Amino acid sequence: ESNRLTPLGRADTLVKVLGELVDPEAIERELAELSEGKLQPGMYAVVALRDARSEHALVPVFDQSVAAEVIASVLSKYAARAPGFRRLKEARVLPDFPRSPLGKPLRNQMRLD
Repeated sequence: ESNRLTPLGRADTLVKVLGELVDPEAIERELAELSEGKLQPGMYAVVALRDARSEHALVPVFDQSVAAEVIASVLSKYAARAPGFRRLKEARVLPDFPRSPLGKPLRNQMRLD
């Protein structure tokens, strides 16, 4: 009626970490590349959790089907090249990794407490 738009949130997945905009999906693509084909889409996600110090903390979350050696190797390679604001917290493995009917990770349904 008034021809005004009211934004209700971001349309993308960007989050702020230490004042920098970070794209968790871009980090997921990097992890896939570093895994040399061992990580497939839908097996993992990078989730942004609220953090008092840095605004958000980035947590890699894996399906239980991903081997611990693969997780350790990929995260080690990533840590060696990631700048401070893109560093990942300790990885979590979920037995019930939530996915959409198309197999996409449902970040908002991941219980990490």
